[in-house]
Amino acid sequence: MIVSRRAVSAYLARKLDDHTWIKRVKKAELLDEIKRFKVRPIFQTPSWEHQLACWWLCLHYPRFMMALTMGAGKTKIVGDTITQLLRERKIHRALVVVPRIINIDSWVTDLDNHTSLEPWPIFTSDIEEKRELFHHPKGEVTIIDFQSLQWAL
Repeated sequence: MIVSRRAVSAYLARKLDDHTWIKRVKKAELLDEIKRFKVRPIFQTPSWEHQLACWWLCLHYPRFMMALTMGAGKTKIVGDTITQLLRERKIHRALVVVPRIINIDSWVTDLDNHTSLEPWPIFTSDIEEKRELFHHPKGEVTIIDFQSLQWAL
C-alpha cells in the first residue's frame, strides 16, 4: 500500500494536544479538584504528585498515553483509574494486555498492593483453557500477554 507524501506530511504536521500545563498544578490544587468528584475516589496507597496528575488526566482524557519512566507508578495509576471507573459505573471490568507472560506477575502484585481490584491473570499454556479463561473472566481486571490474547481470540 502506498501512502501519499502529502498524507504523511499532514499527519506529521497535525496539532497535538499539549498537557504540560498539568506539571504546574500543585498537589494541593489536584486534591481540591478531586474533592469535587461526584464519586469520591478511594486510593488504597498514597499517590505521588505526578501519579495524581496522570490519574486525573487519564480520567478526563480516555486516550491519554502516559510516557513515564520505569518505577514511576504507571501500574498504580492504571489500577486507580480502573477502580474509579468501576466506582462511577463507567466500566464493568478491564483488560490489561502486557508484552510478555512474565509481566503478568508484577501486575498482579502491584494491583494487590495498590488497589482492591480482583485480578484475573491468564497464565495457562493450553490454548483452549486460555480461550475459556479469557472469555469467562471471574475478576475485575483480566491480565493477559499479547501472544495469549491472539490465541484466545
